[in-house]
Amino acid sequence: MRFIFAATISVFATLQACDDVQAQGRATPTVQSWAVSSGTSVFSAAPRAATQDLEVLSGRAALSINPSLWKETKSTQGNQRTFQHVSGDAYAMVITERIPTTLEDLRERVLNDARDTDPDLKVVEEKLRRMNGTDLLMLRMEGKVDGIPMTVLGYYYGGRWGAVQVLTCTRPKQFRKYRHDFDDFLNGFHLTLK
Repeated sequence: MRFIFAATISVFATLQACDDVQAQGRATPTVQSWAVSSGTSVFSAAPRAATQDLEVLSGRAALSINPSLWKETKSTQGNQRTFQHVSGDAYAMVITERIPTTLEDLRERVLNDARDTDPDLKVVEEKLRRMNGTDLLMLRMEGKVDGIPMTVLGYYYGGRWGAVQVLTCTRPKQFRKYRHDFDDFLNGFHLTLK
Protein backbone atom coordinates (compact mmCIF):
# COMPACT_ATOMS: atom_id res chain seq x y z
CA MET A 1 0.00 0.00 0.00
CA ARG A 2 1.50 3.35 -1.00
CA PHE A 3 0.39 6.44 0.86
CA ILE A 4 0.08 9.27 -1.54
CA PHE A 5 2.15 12.07 -0.03
CA ALA A 6 3.30 13.14 -3.48
CA ALA A 7 -0.24 13.27 -4.82
CA THR A 8 -1.40 15.05 -1.69
CA ILE A 9 1.29 17.71 -1.94
CA SER A 10 0.64 18.03 -5.66
CA VAL A 11 -3.05 18.71 -4.93
CA PHE A 12 -2.07 21.33 -2.36
CA ALA A 13 0.49 22.82 -4.73
CA THR A 14 -2.03 22.97 -7.57
CA LEU A 15 -4.63 24.64 -5.36
CA GLN A 16 -2.03 27.11 -4.10
CA ALA A 17 -0.86 27.88 -7.63
CA CYS A 18 -4.40 28.58 -8.72
CA ASP A 19 -4.88 31.00 -5.81
CA ASP A 20 -1.45 32.60 -5.97
CA VAL A 21 -0.55 32.99 -9.62
CA GLN A 22 1.52 36.05 -8.75
CA ALA A 23 3.88 33.88 -6.67
CA GLN A 24 5.28 32.32 -9.85
CA GLY A 25 8.68 33.70 -10.67
CA ARG A 26 9.37 34.95 -7.13
CA ALA A 27 12.35 33.62 -5.26
CA THR A 28 11.31 30.77 -2.99
CA PRO A 29 11.90 31.22 0.73
CA THR A 30 14.50 28.99 2.31
CA VAL A 31 13.31 26.17 4.51
CA GLN A 32 14.54 26.61 8.05
CA SER A 33 16.02 23.65 9.85
CA TRP A 34 14.29 22.86 13.15
CA ALA A 35 15.01 20.23 15.74
CA VAL A 36 12.42 17.47 15.88
CA SER A 37 10.55 17.57 19.17
CA SER A 38 9.16 14.57 20.93
CA GLY A 39 6.64 13.87 23.64
CA THR A 40 2.99 13.04 24.10
CA SER A 41 0.17 15.56 24.32
CA VAL A 42 -3.37 14.77 25.44
CA PHE A 43 -6.47 16.48 24.02
CA SER A 44 -10.06 15.60 24.84
CA ALA A 45 -12.44 17.42 22.52
CA ALA A 46 -12.81 19.10 19.18
CA PRO A 47 -12.85 22.91 19.17
CA ARG A 48 -16.20 24.51 20.04
CA ALA A 49 -16.53 26.11 16.62
CA ALA A 50 -16.32 22.67 14.96
CA THR A 51 -20.04 22.30 14.29
CA GLN A 52 -20.03 20.15 11.14
CA ASP A 53 -19.32 16.40 11.42
CA LEU A 54 -17.97 14.52 8.41
CA GLU A 55 -17.95 10.73 8.28
CA VAL A 56 -14.69 9.05 7.25
CA LEU A 57 -13.34 5.50 7.17
CA SER A 58 -16.77 4.04 6.36
CA GLY A 59 -18.33 5.60 9.45
CA ARG A 60 -15.72 4.30 11.88
CA ALA A 61 -14.23 7.77 12.29
CA ALA A 62 -15.37 11.35 11.93
CA LEU A 63 -13.94 14.80 11.53
CA SER A 64 -15.60 17.78 13.19
CA ILE A 65 -14.79 21.01 11.34
CA ASN A 66 -15.60 24.69 11.54
CA PRO A 67 -17.64 25.30 8.35
CA SER A 68 -17.14 29.06 8.61
CA LEU A 69 -13.35 28.50 8.13
CA TRP A 70 -13.16 25.43 5.87
CA LYS A 71 -15.04 24.77 2.63
CA GLU A 72 -14.98 21.33 1.04
CA THR A 73 -13.72 21.26 -2.54
CA LYS A 74 -14.19 18.64 -5.21
CA SER A 75 -11.79 15.71 -4.94
CA THR A 76 -10.88 13.42 -7.82
CA GLN A 77 -10.05 10.51 -5.50
CA GLY A 78 -12.70 8.44 -3.72
CA ASN A 79 -10.63 8.03 -0.58
CA GLN A 80 -9.86 11.77 -0.24
CA ARG A 81 -11.78 14.77 0.97
CA THR A 82 -10.21 18.17 0.29
CA PHE A 83 -10.87 21.53 1.93
CA GLN A 84 -9.82 25.12 1.40
CA HIS A 85 -9.51 27.75 4.08
CA VAL A 86 -11.86 30.69 3.46
CA SER A 87 -8.80 32.93 3.07
CA GLY A 88 -7.71 30.83 0.09
CA ASP A 89 -4.11 30.41 1.30
CA ALA A 90 -4.37 27.17 3.28
CA TYR A 91 -5.66 23.69 2.53
CA ALA A 92 -6.65 20.47 4.27
CA MET A 93 -7.21 16.91 3.19
CA VAL A 94 -8.40 13.66 4.70
CA ILE A 95 -7.10 10.44 3.14
CA THR A 96 -8.43 7.05 4.23
CA GLU A 97 -7.41 3.46 3.58
CA ARG A 98 -9.40 0.50 4.90
CA ILE A 99 -6.37 -1.79 5.21
CA PRO A 100 -5.41 -2.41 8.87
CA THR A 101 -2.02 -1.00 9.83
CA THR A 102 -0.04 -0.01 12.87
CA LEU A 103 0.92 3.57 13.64
CA GLU A 104 4.60 2.61 13.32
CA ASP A 105 4.10 1.10 9.85
CA LEU A 106 2.03 4.08 8.75
CA ARG A 107 4.74 6.49 9.92
CA GLU A 108 7.41 4.59 7.99
CA ARG A 109 5.35 4.53 4.78
CA VAL A 110 4.43 8.20 5.01
CA LEU A 111 8.03 9.29 5.53
CA ASN A 112 9.37 7.00 2.79
CA ASP A 113 6.78 8.32 0.36
CA ALA A 114 7.50 11.91 1.37
CA ARG A 115 11.23 11.44 0.86
CA ASP A 116 10.59 9.89 -2.56
CA THR A 117 8.94 13.21 -3.45
CA ASP A 118 11.65 15.38 -1.87
CA PRO A 119 14.87 13.73 -0.65
CA ASP A 120 15.66 16.95 1.27
CA LEU A 121 12.32 16.88 3.15
CA LYS A 122 12.64 17.87 6.81
CA VAL A 123 10.54 16.58 9.68
CA VAL A 124 10.46 19.66 11.92
CA GLU A 125 7.97 18.45 14.51
CA GLU A 126 6.93 14.96 15.59
CA LYS A 127 4.79 13.98 18.58
CA LEU A 128 2.47 11.26 19.75
CA ARG A 129 -0.92 12.65 20.70
CA ARG A 130 -3.94 11.18 22.39
CA MET A 131 -6.92 12.87 20.80
CA ASN A 132 -10.40 12.04 22.05
CA GLY A 133 -9.07 8.74 23.43
CA THR A 134 -7.22 7.77 20.22
CA ASP A 135 -3.44 7.56 19.79
CA LEU A 136 -2.26 9.60 16.81
CA LEU A 137 1.04 10.63 15.32
CA MET A 138 1.48 14.33 14.60
CA LEU A 139 4.08 15.26 11.96
CA ARG A 140 5.06 18.61 10.54
CA MET A 141 7.13 18.33 7.39
CA GLU A 142 8.71 20.93 5.13
CA GLY A 143 9.73 20.18 1.58
CA LYS A 144 9.24 20.99 -2.07
CA VAL A 145 7.14 19.51 -4.83
CA ASP A 146 7.93 20.66 -8.34
CA GLY A 147 10.03 23.42 -6.79
CA ILE A 148 7.17 24.75 -4.63
CA PRO A 149 8.00 24.92 -0.91
CA MET A 150 5.23 23.54 1.30
CA THR A 151 4.65 22.90 4.99
CA VAL A 152 2.38 19.97 5.88
CA LEU A 153 1.03 19.48 9.41
CA GLY A 154 -0.86 16.24 9.86
CA TYR A 155 -2.36 13.67 12.17
CA TYR A 156 -1.93 10.01 11.28
CA TYR A 157 -4.03 7.15 12.63
CA GLY A 158 -3.41 3.46 12.03
CA GLY A 159 -5.43 0.64 13.51
CA ARG A 160 -7.65 -2.37 12.87
CA TRP A 161 -10.17 -0.31 10.88
CA GLY A 162 -7.54 1.10 8.53
CA ALA A 163 -5.54 4.30 8.27
CA VAL A 164 -6.46 7.97 8.23
CA GLN A 165 -4.25 10.90 7.30
CA VAL A 166 -5.66 14.29 8.29
CA LEU A 167 -3.43 16.88 6.63
CA THR A 168 -3.15 20.65 6.50
CA CYS A 169 -0.85 22.58 4.21
CA THR A 170 0.36 26.02 3.26
CA ARG A 171 3.56 27.71 2.20
CA PRO A 172 6.23 27.89 4.92
CA LYS A 173 6.02 31.68 5.18
CA GLN A 174 2.26 31.41 5.90
CA PHE A 175 2.43 28.58 8.46
CA ARG A 176 2.40 30.68 11.65
CA LYS A 177 -0.62 32.59 10.41
CA TYR A 178 -2.64 29.36 10.01
CA ARG A 179 -1.23 27.18 12.81
CA HIS A 180 -4.20 27.75 15.15
CA ASP A 181 -6.74 26.96 12.41
CA PHE A 182 -4.71 23.91 11.38
CA ASP A 183 -4.62 22.61 14.96
CA ASP A 184 -8.38 23.10 15.27
CA PHE A 185 -8.99 21.22 12.01
CA LEU A 186 -6.75 18.33 13.07
CA ASN A 187 -8.20 18.16 16.58
CA GLY A 188 -11.63 17.48 15.13
CA PHE A 189 -10.61 13.90 14.23
CA HIS A 190 -12.11 11.11 16.35
CA LEU A 191 -13.00 7.44 16.11
CA THR A 192 -16.67 6.58 16.37
CA LEU A 193 -16.06 2.81 16.80
CA LYS A 194 -13.12 1.23 18.60
